[in-house]
Amino acid sequence: MNQAFTQKYNVLLVFLGIVCLLVAAYLDNVRGPLLPIINREFGVDYSTSSFFVVVGHVTAAFFTLVLARSISGWSEKKCVFISCLLGLITSFIPFGVNSFYSLMIFAGFLGVMIALLGAICNTLVISGTPLQFQS
Repeated sequence: MNQAFTQKYNVLLVFLGIVCLLVAAYLDNVRGPLLPIINREFGVDYSTSSFFVVVGHVTAAFFTLVLARSISGWSEKKCVFISCLLGLITSFIPFGVNSFYSLMIFAGFLGVMIALLGAICNTLVISGTPLQFQS
């Protein structure tokens, strides 16, 4: 492979890794401000609506453990493809949310997406970083 192409490819990988990190941070931080809207729309109190955040965090933690065991055999392409596919699925779930329980299903998928994006961003940045800068 040509050196200029490799450098551009590496810069693209690092850029995509940073974008994944920003998207994961946004998705993680947007959940808290949604609680008053969840309270109003579903007629629940704050202690009940906080399960939206809890389910997301528990699912993310569980999926991170599962991901740690399975990602070692995956290529970067497969990791990015799977995260994009799950992201696409997750983006359509809110249209079907019509009860608090279906919202919890969405919270679980959102937790999975946050965990996957966190793993993908690290993988992409490490892959795009030249060997002399990796420690």
